[in-house]
Amino acid sequence: MTNLSDLDELILECRNTQAKTYISEAIKCYHSGAYRACIVATWVTVVFDILSKLRELDLSGDKKAKQIIDGYVKCCEAAGKSDDYRKPLEFERDILKTAQEFELLNSIEFSDLARIQEDRNRCAHPSMIDAEEIYTPPAELARAHLRHAVEHVLSRPPVQGKAAFDRIYSEIESEYFPTDAAEALKHFEHGPLARASEALIRDLVTGITKHILIEEPTITERDRQFSALNAIAAMYPNSFEKTLAAKFGDIVLRIEDKNWWRVLRFIDKANMPWELVPENVQSQALRYVQNTPVKNFIVGAILSAFTISALRDAAMTRLPEFKEECFEILVEVNPPVITGADAIERYKKVGSFRSAEQIGKNIILPMAARLSGVEVAEVVRIALNESQIWCAGDSPEILVELFQQTRDKLGTSREAWREFLTAMLKRGKDPDAHYAYPELRKKMIDAGIWNDQETQLIINPPAPQEPTPAAPNPVLPPIATVQGG
Repeated sequence: MTNLSDLDELILECRNTQAKTYISEAIKCYHSGAYRACIVATWVTVVFDILSKLRELDLSGDKKAKQIIDGYVKCCEAAGKSDDYRKPLEFERDILKTAQEFELLNSIEFSDLARIQEDRNRCAHPSMIDAEEIYTPPAELARAHLRHAVEHVLSRPPVQGKAAFDRIYSEIESEYFPTDAAEALKHFEHGPLARASEALIRDLVTGITKHILIEEPTITERDRQFSALNAIAAMYPNSFEKTLAAKFGDIVLRIEDKNWWRVLRFIDKANMPWELVPENVQSQALRYVQNTPVKNFIVGAILSAFTISALRDAAMTRLPEFKEECFEILVEVNPPVITGADAIERYKKVGSFRSAEQIGKNIILPMAARLSGVEVAEVVRIALNESQIWCAGDSPEILVELFQQTRDKLGTSREAWREFLTAMLKRGKDPDAHYAYPELRKKMIDAGIWNDQETQLIINPPAPQEPTPAAPNPVLPPIATVQGG
């Protein structure tokens, strides 16, 4: 990318058409070598863009912005009638202070733009360095002013600083704010966060992190905050990581021991790189996983302990303890820690119809993709032999879903499915009854491992044939006795 094309691309960063038009004129002056004209046009663009932002704030209900805009309009009208332009010039002279009052600029940005104003005065007025030479700005100065104008003002929405912070935080607290990070990202791309200052990003990341770790948000509130945090990280990854690296350790120091599980959950859900976690917090996290009694673990923190790669080995050493307490949540861990054999063993121990449904939905189905064909067959035969499984109200739906998810393993599970369906059909005369598993039968026919004729043979078996009576033995005449002579 050349320097000239780089400058031209600044136009695309401007928020509105008017700003693009004005800054385009300034860039054309730069390209032609008219650096004095470039600086004058740049300042004019800054002034009009700040006025535009104040008008936006006025339309949004900001009474102070309305007062300033109304005053500016009146002084311009009065100047047009009296040819006395002192008040409009005074307004222009103080416009950067006005912008700073509305938190549109920080102190460094104010200084950069004040230099544009100062150089504009040098370029626009016929003052001379000496009798023979006028002020001639270098190209580098004009270029720097162009970039500062776009980055500090033209590219940003009219709300920054505390006003922007309050508005964004209010949006996050709304029950309508998305809990999905991708949706939150779309939301933020069309608001004050679209062109946020470094200070605003830092304040938001710090504020949300404190609220998650120290306050007592509800689960839904916490989900919204994590989605917002991940959206900010996607938009401004460098600022996000820089802020966490600087602030995270101090915030963690304020957390009570009973709430330390939140640290693990935060690192996991905020996708915080482990290298950004201060070393003392890393060590404490490891000890927490190694030593905390299982009864004191929050289930979500156990899941996070397995998800954070640096803590996974320590969590694995405690897997037997965790299995008894929260088997279902461990099914979600990736890479897996629960095996097919673990899931099957749990399925064998159902104690009621509801237990069978719960284990089927929350353990067997989530594990389906990991089961081998032999393991699928074992699950089906367990269901066949345990009435509290096959007769549970939701089991037909659960086993249909298991069949669908494991169709690629029919090579070794085919006979088990056939045995199961045969047994269910034999238990009643109605093939469409709930516990005859009609939906499973349809799926098995579709897969080519069953047919309607087999169903009819089971429901209406042919009557046994009467045995053919044996023919009576023939009665033989008595044998004559031959008298010897």
